[in-house]
Amino acid sequence: MNKFYSFSQLIYLLAITSTLINGDQFKIKSIQLDGLLAAFGDFNSDKYSDLFIINSSRQSFEIQKAIDLDYYSFLKQPNLTCSCSQNEEIVGLIPSDFFGDAMMDVIIITKFRQDAYSSKWDSTLFNIYLVRGTRHSLDCKSIENQNILFQSRIQPLLLDYNGDMIGDLLVQASNYSRYIYLFDSGNYTVVDLIGNEQIRTPNSNAFIDLDNDYIPDLFIEGENVYEYIYLKPLGDRNQDPNKSPISRLFKPDEAIVGHSTFIDYNSDGIIDHLIPVCGDYGCSKSSSIVVWNQEEISYIKIATNFIDPVNKKKQLCFVKEFSDQQLIIPMRMRHADVDGDGFIDLVALMTDCSNPDREKFAYILKNVPNTQSKYERTFKVFYKIEPKYKTPSENTEVILASFLDLAEDGNPDFVVVSKQNDKFIINTIVNENMVDACFFKVLVISGRCYEDCGKSIDNKIKSPFSNSNALGYGTNQAGPSIYYSLVDSEGKARKSCAGQLTQTADLSLQMPYMIFGLGMLPNFVDLLTASLPINYTSTSTLDKSNNPRIQSWTQIVPDSQVVIIPNPIDFPSLWRIKLFLTPSDNVLSTFLTLIVICFLLSLVIFFLWRREVLEDRLEQKKYKQYWPESK
Repeated sequence: MNKFYSFSQLIYLLAITSTLINGDQFKIKSIQLDGLLAAFGDFNSDKYSDLFIINSSRQSFEIQKAIDLDYYSFLKQPNLTCSCSQNEEIVGLIPSDFFGDAMMDVIIITKFRQDAYSSKWDSTLFNIYLVRGTRHSLDCKSIENQNILFQSRIQPLLLDYNGDMIGDLLVQASNYSRYIYLFDSGNYTVVDLIGNEQIRTPNSNAFIDLDNDYIPDLFIEGENVYEYIYLKPLGDRNQDPNKSPISRLFKPDEAIVGHSTFIDYNSDGIIDHLIPVCGDYGCSKSSSIVVWNQEEISYIKIATNFIDPVNKKKQLCFVKEFSDQQLIIPMRMRHADVDGDGFIDLVALMTDCSNPDREKFAYILKNVPNTQSKYERTFKVFYKIEPKYKTPSENTEVILASFLDLAEDGNPDFVVVSKQNDKFIINTIVNENMVDACFFKVLVISGRCYEDCGKSIDNKIKSPFSNSNALGYGTNQAGPSIYYSLVDSEGKARKSCAGQLTQTADLSLQMPYMIFGLGMLPNFVDLLTASLPINYTSTSTLDKSNNPRIQSWTQIVPDSQVVIIPNPIDFPSLWRIKLFLTPSDNVLSTFLTLIVICFLLSLVIFFLWRREVLEDRLEQKKYKQYWPESK
């Protein structure tokens, strides 16, 4: 590995002299699919993200596999489709491993139709089903037979509360009590969670590190307050038994408060809490983005006065939530670094403030320096995403937008969902003329095996993940955090962090991995640190599962996809990483530069060698003139 890094360093350092491609426009390639996009996930463990799609009638869902990254194609298969009863409609999907067999299962969230009546179940609650997956098929018996697993007031949040790399769910019961459903082998046990205030629905609950201690916490969005529930290792819990683990924050004093987004927007290594807001109930006068400032104990407006990038006289406002029968899509911003400059950008639905009933589009809000405020960064409208429809219609309305790395090349592409008449349309849009910035992409997987691959470690500790002949891969995992630091091309230290699958309820549509931009020059990541959830249910000080699980690596090569395999889970020093290089145009220009340099060096060497030969001949002639007997 050391030799590999050294050679890569030589290659990438030469790239500094190569030509960089600049551009601020997007070349659009659009692929259109039918249905409502509900989630992303690697269902068959081929390292490509598949699409989980609810059909337009919301009576069934399907998984479309990514099959050709060059043409961004997805394949629909009959054995990856499930249907619900006629008196229900599907409103959400949560893919994860709930059986512990390293295969992706699906939580299906339904609600009884408004005109349906159920004497057995509460028709005001969400119905939760569990469908088992086998990498090639789905077992749909539970939803087809209407065997509801349980009901909840809210769409559940996916998390890993006991640190076993099996998906768990945060729910709220009809009596407003909060529970964690711990899954194993498809069955669950229930753990009480602090608090009984009503959770907002739709919600933006999150499982993410809120206090920068390398351990994910819980964020719960109540109707009137935000709650930060700080989850601590057993040792910390014992040291402060009287300290409340929950912190309640007031909501922004605005007419309409959107759903929370958690990103490190200013690249200081700390997660920030961002919220889109409107100053009036019609979202027709002003929209802003606010961030919670812990030092000032207040919300700070970091972005206001959004101007259309084409028509400078048109002011844009956020679009309020979309609703259709039991389906509600809230006002939410989704995030990714679309230009690779190291600062997270946003996508949001916006419309003309003066006429909010006009067309709604997805706009990229670019993270740019802020020279007019003490807060260093702000967001400005950069680009309007305009999908191309196979059958254009005036009754087409964009209802959500998100990001996905369609080509698995480290560039976040766009996914836009529209409603056209009575059906939903998905447009995947690829950016082919992005600024050629470097990146690194991190995927933390569960590390579980498809079969029994347990062996002993040092003949003492048994682990289900340790057999190299059956390397654990598993599924996309909720809760891991990534922190990195580097020195940029200007010699300045830079760091940032992000969480993986931190929000999963109400069509959050987060990418199942983390992509970090490194800027225009190939900077090595000096330090990469990964942290995983611990076991918050354990009460034994001898149990290693409630200890912090943190591991670091140095000198990560840019333009690489890093897969972190955390097995055995309780021994971070044994975790493995796999690096997959994704050469960009910089690499090609680097090799061209290398070839040119080698050619020039060869010419210089040949010139010097030839010059030395000629000088030797001249000296020999002079020597023979003075010493003729030397002949």
